[in-house]
Amino acid sequence: MDGGFKEVRLNPNDLVIFSADPIPGNETSVYSLIDDIARIGARVIYSEVSDAFHVSGHASSEDLMLMMNLVSPRMVLPIGGTYRQMVQYRNLAEKQGFERKNILLLEDGQEVVFTKDNARLGNKINLEMVYVDQISGGEVESFVLRDRQKLATDGIVVILSEINLNGQIDNLDIIVKGLSNQEINDIQRSLASELKVQISQRKGTNDRFLARKFITEISEKFIFQKIHKRPLILPVVIEV
Repeated sequence: MDGGFKEVRLNPNDLVIFSADPIPGNETSVYSLIDDIARIGARVIYSEVSDAFHVSGHASSEDLMLMMNLVSPRMVLPIGGTYRQMVQYRNLAEKQGFERKNILLLEDGQEVVFTKDNARLGNKINLEMVYVDQISGGEVESFVLRDRQKLATDGIVVILSEINLNGQIDNLDIIVKGLSNQEINDIQRSLASELKVQISQRKGTNDRFLARKFITEISEKFIFQKIHKRPLILPVVIEV
C-alpha cells in the first residue's frame, strides 16, 4: 500500500477482514490489495481463507417474507434479479397468502399501469441494446463496436507508407499491436516486401485514396493466409 488513504494506517499486528466476496470483474484489484496488506505483515481474512465472515448484500427469503408481512401490500412486484429469481420471489409471496394474479412479474420493456385501486400489465415496448461511451455519454455507433471487437480479438496493423508520383513505395513502416510476438514477426518480416511487389504492379497507386484501398486489400489477404486472423488494417499514405 502506498499510504494514499490518510485516515488508515496499518501495522503488522492489525487484522483486516473482507466480509464480502469480490464483485465479478474486480477480483484482480481486490486480491492485489490483499497482497499489499499482507506485505505490511497484517493478518488478512477473506472468503478463500475463511467462510465465517461473508455477508451477503441481498436479503434472505426470511427477510423478504418478513417485509411482506410488515408492509401488508395489496400486490407485490419484484423488480430485481433474473426472471427465475423473480419466480422464486413469487413462490415466497404465494406462501404468504398472495394470489398469483396479484403478483406481477416483469420483463424488459413491460409497462405497468397503476390506477387508484389496482395495477396491471400494460403494453410491451420493443427495446434494443444501446452502448454508451463512458467519457462522452454519447451512443457508440455500431461500426465503432465492430472495430473494438476486431481489435480485441485480432489486433491492429498500422501501415505507414510513402508513395512517390510513379506509384512506388519509397518508405514503409509496419506497426502491429495485439498479436503474439511470433505473429508480429511473421507480419513485419514479409508483409513489407509483399506490398512493394503488388503495389508496383497496380495502376493508380499514386492516388492516395486508391493506394490506401490497395494496401488494405493486399494486407488483409496476406495476413489471413499467414496467421489466419483478420486484424484491423489502418493504412496511412503520404504522397511524396
